Amino acid sequence: MSENRSQFLPLVLAYLRERGLDTTNLVAKFALMPAEVSNEVVAPFTKLYAFLDEAERLAGDPFLGVHVAESRRTGSHGLLEYCWRNAPTIGHAMTYASENWGLFRHLSEMRFQRGGGKASFTRHVPESKLGAGRHGNEFFVCSTLVQMRELSGDPFLPNRAVFSHPRPKDVSEIERVVGVTALEFDADYTGIELDERLVDLPIRVADSMLFEVLKGYVERLSRAEMAPASTEPDFVGQLRQAVRVRLPHGEPALSALAAACSLSERTLQRRLSDSGTSLLKVIDSVREEEARRILKTEDVGLADLASRIGYQDTRSLIRAFKRWTGTTPRAFKEQSP
Repeated sequence: MSENRSQFLPLVLAYLRERGLDTTNLVAKFALMPAEVSNEVVAPFTKLYAFLDEAERLAGDPFLGVHVAESRRTGSHGLLEYCWRNAPTIGHAMTYASENWGLFRHLSEMRFQRGGGKASFTRHVPESKLGAGRHGNEFFVCSTLVQMRELSGDPFLPNRAVFSHPRPKDVSEIERVVGVTALEFDADYTGIELDERLVDLPIRVADSMLFEVLKGYVERLSRAEMAPASTEPDFVGQLRQAVRVRLPHGEPALSALAAACSLSERTLQRRLSDSGTSLLKVIDSVREEEARRILKTEDVGLADLASRIGYQDTRSLIRAFKRWTGTTPRAFKEQSP
């Protein structure tokens, strides 16, 4: 099964941590990339389902997806979210999201349809009958409604909510957030069906000038996504420089590095894979290079060196340096000409 990209799992981790729960074992068990490196998780659907089941048990919350949807912060879906928040109407936002969703979520398809007094906003996952799983599906429906209500100022009640997973025994929390009792399960897709008039509601916070700027940026990302990696022969060099200037502020985030390279996060990771490397390997290599350079040319303490190459403590620095060189920073400094 192909790997899917999900920003939902990092939101789940944030939700658990905000409630004082220790997620260390959960992250380690599923070998997830740390949140400070990436704000999305790349994994097969089977792994995503297992993770969400484990997260539900840790939280003791069978409505995990619903409650994460209610607590999510503005901007957690990145550039695309800022685009739809500045679209003229709800319909424009849904159209734009559906047309560009594949740029960021390549294994799912977003569809927006309207006509004859009805409209629908749905997500389809061709590779999985369960879609994003119970919690992922319920998050999608509930977060869509929560956002549309915020943006329009309208109660925004759908005619029906549809889910691709089986019906849970208790649907009370889903009904509370969706706002209606018309729920369908075991469908071929997940989404909402509503009166067409709702998609013509204006977005209260829309900024038309910002929308045009963001649209242009997304279009450039889309062109870069379709271009072969060979069109940027010095891509890894550009990325290494972006890492280098950000290390003194901590380990750089995937989102920041992608923006620095004028790429989407997905395209950045694809091009790294095409180049036979990964983001973690690039960051590690730049750290080693900078550590060697600083020790050879400057008189610095361990704490200062650790901070300058993005480590929070000297123990992490020493452990990494021994892995790189087989010796300690102090011994390396003494041996340097």
